[in-house]
Amino acid sequence: MVAGYCDPFGILLLSSSYLQSPTSTLERRILSPPGSCRDLSQKQWHGYRVAALSSSSPASEMSSSAAGLKSVDYEIFGEVQGVFFRKYTEEQARKLGLVGWVKNTSQGTVIGQVQGAVEKVNFMMNWLKSVGSPMSRIDRANFSNEREISKLDFDMFSTRY
Repeated sequence: MVAGYCDPFGILLLSSSYLQSPTSTLERRILSPPGSCRDLSQKQWHGYRVAALSSSSPASEMSSSAAGLKSVDYEIFGEVQGVFFRKYTEEQARKLGLVGWVKNTSQGTVIGQVQGAVEKVNFMMNWLKSVGSPMSRIDRANFSNEREISKLDFDMFSTRY
């Protein structure tokens, strides 16, 4: 078995020695769908995308708000309605401590706005364009009105109808 542990955001972390890179002391992050963070055998994690982390822990990296607050609007294209995309988006945003909203459109896309610490918003933007819900197919993600803000405009993350 490959040993690993989950960070507070549900991301599986492995030491580099498990990834056939014994000379590096960096940890590696395996991006996996929400709720699937668990110990994996080598065959199971082989297909996951792996990204190198800096020497700081991912939790401190993502919770750092030294850079301030950020707001961004988004529209997600593809098979994103009827596949629990809004539910998973709301869950992921709340896990990250972000605020904003998500909504289906009559054009078959999902739109919304997300606000919070810069690193967490950046993580959520990557999640929106590459992960989504397990049954979704993301063809394209458009981000607009990306800006630094001095205070949050929302108290929580919600689904709009």
